[in-house]
Amino acid sequence: MTISPISEIVSVKSFSVTVARSNEALCLKEVGYSIYPPVTYFPHDDVDWKLLESSEKTTYCPLKGHTKYFHLNIKDEKLFDAAWVYQKVIKEAQSIQGFVAFDLSRDIHIC
Repeated sequence: MTISPISEIVSVKSFSVTVARSNEALCLKEVGYSIYPPVTYFPHDDVDWKLLESSEKTTYCPLKGHTKYFHLNIKDEKLFDAAWVYQKVIKEAQSIQGFVAFDLSRDIHIC
């Protein structure tokens, strides 16, 4: 796994609404797992938390740690479990702790 800073301003939009925008986002690539696309992680303070609602879903990844999920509420749409945060991470993933990632397989786009 490699985690590196993104050297430009990055945004997440859903239904034309900006959900997050940052010049301190991180890119995580799973080394040896080329089937997974890189994931962009946003600092907590660069996310519009008014659009997110806590979910009951949690997961565990042995390469990163424990996650907490959030639903995304935009206009009249609710995207279930559309964002996640690693709350407890293993040592190698320390830099993404508390950062937010989004499920790009939904109506969510990085730009």
